[in-house]
Order: sequence, then C-alpha cells, then structure tokens
Amino acid sequence: MTPGSLELHIGPKAIVAEFRISNEQAFVATAADSRGGEIQTLDDLWRDHGKYLLERMSIRVVGVEVDGEVSDVSPPPHTTTKECTGYPLSFVTARAPARVEVRQSFLNEIEFAPGNRWEATFTTKVFWGEQVVPGLRLLDSKAPLVITAPEQGAGNVADEFFGASSTGVGRLAWDFVLFGTRHIAGGWDHALFVAALALGVTRFWPMLALVTAFTLAHT
Repeated sequence: MTPGSLELHIGPKAIVAEFRISNEQAFVATAADSRGGEIQTLDDLWRDHGKYLLERMSIRVVGVEVDGEVSDVSPPPHTTTKECTGYPLSFVTARAPARVEVRQSFLNEIEFAPGNRWEATFTTKVFWGEQVVPGLRLLDSKAPLVITAPEQGAGNVADEFFGASSTGVGRLAWDFVLFGTRHIAGGWDHALFVAALALGVTRFWPMLALVTAFTLAHT
C-alpha cells in the first residue's frame, strides 16, 4: 500500500487535517465495506471514503474528542491506483488547543493474513498557527501522534514536537524503524519468517545482522 501524507494545521479555533491518500487505499477500503454496493460512480467513492476516514480518525484536544466534518474532496486528474486524492477534514475546537492527540485506524478492519491487519501510514507535517514545524513525523494506527504547545518562553513548537536533541529527518527515520519493528512483532507469519532466516545462522552476531537487515528492509 502506497503511504499517504498528512498536513495538520492547528489553529486557535479549528484543526484541519489535509490527507493525500492513494486511490488504491480507497478502492481496498470500499471493496471491504458493506456499503460498497451503494457506490455507483468514482465521485461517490471519493465522497464515501472521506466519510470513512472521518469515522476512523480521532482528534483529542486536552483529552477531549472533537467533532469533525469532511470538506470538499479533491479527486485526482487520473484514476490509477497510485494517484492520490485530497481529503480535508475539519475539526472545530472550543478553545485554543494546548495539546493535540491524533489517532487513526484506517484499514485495520481488514485482516489480510492470520494475525495481521492492514495498516495505513502517513508522513505528517504540522503547522501550528503561522509557524511551520520543521521536519516530518509518522502517523500509524499503533501509536498516537501527540503535539503539545510550548509554554511562554519554554522554546518553540519544534522542540516540543521532536525533542530538543532530535532532528526532523532523524525522528521520522526512527518512527519508521519503530513501526517496522512493531509490525513484524505483531504478526506470527513475520516472526516465523525471521525464525526461518535465523535457522541457517549459528552465530549470534551474523544472526543479529540478518534480523536487523530484514527489519530495516521491511520498514
């Protein structure tokens, strides 16, 4: 599945999540959904997938979930599986957010192998008010993305988002490593494959290198 992207715009009264998602993901989700038979045109599919995203996404502001709606969907010029469609989701907040938590469970209802559910991942860029937070983060279904506004004089949003000792690129790479490790550990078929790889290796360090290479490649 082609990874998607997300631009998260955090304002004083609203949060806008602008997803760009491959048509492949929309086709897969629609085929697995019982409502798929009601869809007659591609325009119907784009609109229905926007509703699907809204149902399976959660934004909490200081621990309280906020309601959202789907804005105008932006279909791609071509309808191939690798083309991406824009899905802007808007969430109204009662006050200026101090802490935002984003979760999603897109495609998790589909079990493509025993113990393995389909997952969607998104490289995420954050805009806090007028400030562009440098670097990228990964949003997946296993861990929430948490952004905390800095206190007055406590540094900038980037320090809070990435940590003072982390760079944007380095943090994104680390996010992918953690995601790949969790993904492999969460499915028995992956664990069996790693075990099969290790059967031909009798020494610890070559085995560690083999398993690490598989994990990085799978990430």
